[in-house]
Amino acid sequence: MPGKRTPWLALLAATAVGLAACGGGGDSGSSGGSGSGSGTPPPPPPPPDPVAEDTALDTVVTGAPVNFVHDPTIVKIGNRYHLFHTSNDVDSAGYIYWRYSDDMVNWSFAGAIFDEIPPYAVAEVTETDANDPPEGVWAPHAMVVGDELWVYYSVFAYHESNTDRESLSGLVTIPIDQIDVNDSMAGWTDQGLVINAEPQDRWSAIDPHVLVDPNDGTWYMTFGSYWSGIELIEIDPSTGKPPATAVPVNIADRGAPPNAIEAPVMVYRDGYYYLFVSKDACCQGYDSTYNVVVGRSTSPYVDFVDRDGNLMTQDGGTTVLDNSSDPTDTYRGPGHNDIYQEGDDWYIVYHAYRQDGLPELRIHTLLWDNDGWPYIDLDNETQPPSQ
Repeated sequence: MPGKRTPWLALLAATAVGLAACGGGGDSGSSGGSGSGSGTPPPPPPPPDPVAEDTALDTVVTGAPVNFVHDPTIVKIGNRYHLFHTSNDVDSAGYIYWRYSDDMVNWSFAGAIFDEIPPYAVAEVTETDANDPPEGVWAPHAMVVGDELWVYYSVFAYHESNTDRESLSGLVTIPIDQIDVNDSMAGWTDQGLVINAEPQDRWSAIDPHVLVDPNDGTWYMTFGSYWSGIELIEIDPSTGKPPATAVPVNIADRGAPPNAIEAPVMVYRDGYYYLFVSKDACCQGYDSTYNVVVGRSTSPYVDFVDRDGNLMTQDGGTTVLDNSSDPTDTYRGPGHNDIYQEGDDWYIVYHAYRQDGLPELRIHTLLWDNDGWPYIDLDNETQPPSQ
């Protein structure tokens, strides 16, 4: 959506939250004088309601620039976790933010990958209005490929002058032995354009995610945001880009404007391809209505359905995260998730908006029921994988 990841500076100044305590009261009911005798004592008060708990992994993010954490993706190299997330030109740290952690809880800020939006990307998404440049580098997806770390990214521009939407996804890589959290921009090579979207195209070419099929090694990229539904295209593993003859296939859609569906993530488990997407409105601070739903299929190309059999191309989807996912009501609008697996442990990694409007990193254990559907259970969270 236009400007979907930009309003945090305003949100910082917009909200001050006050909390008021409310106490019970009333007369003590004491009697005076020489009454006729002691009355029946009042019944004891009911026990207080249990205090709501939020059992996410209580992540601690330090060295945060203005926009905190939005659209996170996690990968593990050795004993260290690396997290990449959206950046905007309202901040001064660079583009594609990078954090690291040794326990998946305490995250330090390494810096950014780019010192500027790649010039080729700026040129590509300003073809119909050169005076309206993109606002940042968004929605990365990180994956280890052999002895390299690959990070896909998105660049988007909405031109108010002509209502055109231009977007693309690109790829930047680094040899693993050159990764240096103390010199975040060193060692990276921008591989350039992966997929493009002109104003006349059906799709919006952002929010890329790649699944390497464990059955036959085929690479599938899912992408797409708002307006156009979710697309899938095969990727050449040798380049990280689609073959020239590849054509995207629509695999999820809401079927009506504004088609508020985006941020796809596809994973494979026990014979099914699972497609997670975010629906409704992000980037509205604490008023965001973002939520995550899932469907599954035995094919990556067609017939993703939710638990009730509704097609995801017809607005189907079983809820995984929504505002009820935090019983304390501290966080709202959970969405743009990644799915991280380590051994038998699965985690859903996402952002949600605090009461001050900023997006915060959130991590929950992802569980699977007897019918093979993913869910979160706040009473059965696990700790991060052992080191």
